[in-house]
Amino acid sequence: MNKEIDDYEGVEMFVAVTWPDVQHLMDHPDFQKRCHLINDAAGIEEYGSSAYFVPVEIIEEEKETEKRLIQSVEPFVEKEKEIWVCSNCGSAEVEAQTWVDLNSNEPLEDVDPNSAESYWCRACEQYHVPIEKDNFKIVGGQNG
Repeated sequence: MNKEIDDYEGVEMFVAVTWPDVQHLMDHPDFQKRCHLINDAAGIEEYGSSAYFVPVEIIEEEKETEKRLIQSVEPFVEKEKEIWVCSNCGSAEVEAQTWVDLNSNEPLEDVDPNSAESYWCRACEQYHVPIEKDNFKIVGGQNG
């Protein structure tokens, strides 16, 4: 056994947590019982008012709780919408043809997604297959 580690076995380790970071930890059920306000002059000078010594165990529990919360809401967070641009000039003024039922105005199907004639760029007034904005790069005035 490592003597240095054995010396601390059973001893609760604390970390100084300053305001406002300590605020979210105050909801922990053991906060009042296990955390200690730093209220001596030297501690206030070093950490500011409203700082606490918080057990490392509480910080780790809160990290796990926060991680589980984020994982539980991730499926419901709206993903950023893809922005399509002209593959020639980079403009977002792009259009796509589609077949529409004339009686219901319901879109039926898209035309060939690989055909440039299915898309129109209003900025350069040419047919070009659009690409995602993040993939657009200008090389010598043209996309390359």
